[in-house]
Formats: sequence, C-alpha cells, structure tokens
Amino acid sequence: MWAGRSLEAVRTSIATLLKTQSCPSLKRSDLHMNLMIHLSLFGVLAALLVAVYVYRHWLENHDDPYIHLHNDSHDESIITTQNVMGRRLDMVDKVKTGLLVAVIVYAVAIAAMGVFAAWNSSNG
Repeated sequence: MWAGRSLEAVRTSIATLLKTQSCPSLKRSDLHMNLMIHLSLFGVLAALLVAVYVYRHWLENHDDPYIHLHNDSHDESIITTQNVMGRRLDMVDKVKTGLLVAVIVYAVAIAAMGVFAAWNSSNG
C-alpha cells in the first residue's frame, strides 16, 4: 500500500485517514489520553519498585551479619532462620531486578510514545 510513495505522500495519506476518522485509534486526543494512562501506570510501577527496595532494606537490617555459634541446641534454629532469610533476600532480589528492568523498558516505551505524539502534532 505504501511502497513506492514518498514520505510526503504517506504523511498526506495518514492525515487524510485521521481527518476522515477511519482510523480513530490515532487521533490526537486518544494519544494524549493513552499517554496519561501509561504515565499513571508507570507511577504505580515506580512506587512498587521503591516499596520493594524498602522491603529488601528492612529485611537486610533484620538479618544478623555476626553469627556466633556455640555448638548447642540453639545453633540449629539460628542456622535455619538465616537460611530462610537468605532465600527470602534472594527472591526479593530477583523480583527487584525484574521489576527494575520492566520499569526501564516501560519508561523508554512511554518516551517513544511521547516523541511520536509530539512529532505527529507538529506535522499535522
């Protein structure tokens, strides 16, 4: 459909489609509204990421870095507790890393949508 056309012809065709509203998903008001929804969701994800960082810091502060074992019955409970805390910290680290990657990728996608919306409004 677009093969062999110049950039100006493609831009004119897209503008005609927007004016006739045969492609309502690309209207400017829809782009602005979608951008606001995505920014709101990004804020929620960023707040969740901060909460995970705070939770991990809290877990780390309740961990005992100096364990003194005395070869008695109490040592086994200390070792078990430390193993559980270590596994919990590992799990939180995996969630934190995955959430950080998701937030960064989502921020780049929102920025791309914003650039597209700005480019579209300046050319229309």
